[in-house]
Amino acid sequence: MKRADVLAILAAHQERLKALGVKSLDLFGSVARDDINSGCTGMIWLWFWATSENK
Repeated sequence: MKRADVLAILAAHQERLKALGVKSLDLFGSVARDDINSGCTGMIWLWFWATSENK
């Protein structure tokens, strides 16, 4: 899997992520560097808007 693959998956789920209150996200580690192999882990940091529904 490449960084572009991860971004495509996230883009495909963009509306659902927004509906869950995700404000933005950041990629870290091997995913961000596009250096993914079977022994690597990638991280995604999600930022949420605080709403009356998720407080």
